[in-house]
Amino acid sequence: MTDAHLHLKGVEGESGAAKGMCLCAAEQGDWCEVESMALKDRRIVPAFGVHPSFALKISADWKDLLEERLLRIPAAVIGEIGLDGCDACPVDHQIQLSVFREQLDLASRHGRAVVVHGAKAWGAVADVLVDFSRRIPVLILHGFGASLPLMRRFLQMGAYFSFGPMLCNDNARKVRECFAAVPDGRWLLETDAPNRQKISLTELYEKASAIRDVSMVDETFLRAINTLDFCAENVNNVG
Repeated sequence: MTDAHLHLKGVEGESGAAKGMCLCAAEQGDWCEVESMALKDRRIVPAFGVHPSFALKISADWKDLLEERLLRIPAAVIGEIGLDGCDACPVDHQIQLSVFREQLDLASRHGRAVVVHGAKAWGAVADVLVDFSRRIPVLILHGFGASLPLMRRFLQMGAYFSFGPMLCNDNARKVRECFAAVPDGRWLLETDAPNRQKISLTELYEKASAIRDVSMVDETFLRAINTLDFCAENVNNVG
């Protein structure tokens, strides 16, 4: 099983079940530890970036430092980045937008995949990505749960959709509806560990197989499990 999205404090609890993990930084202060853990564990795909909630906690040279890391680590992707429309987000939208665009610019120039956050802001995220999607090899939409029309818009950009613990919530009808509608080969599963629901990777895969009404050894299901490997191969083969 592959975990398409987790954070530093979630690695220890999930690492036993996962054959591959995308370990995402949330802020600049995470980058060194994410790199260190990736060097120790070959299953980890490291993702370096600045989450919109931390867009004010960056150094003056943050973009140069991020670019240096990308050049030093060819397998690295950029994430977790994006826009956040939640009331709890302390960062002004225009600041979020500026930091998001700068990271997308790096991704397009260096041919790297991106892991994108869009809580209550997926429409705005789509408006931004349309300018970059043809220049970025892989778009992974983390914790996706927007409308079906937005899902179709992202599909036209070639995006992958990553679904997390909300799949296990019987009341999350919109999330489940989107998951059931995503074409085979375009979805991923993530714990977003440490998640508040304490949903394990195994539980998540079991629920996903039930929603899509397929066995966990079905060919299409196995293809989805391996999609993160496919994404990494795309990154490594760019250029």
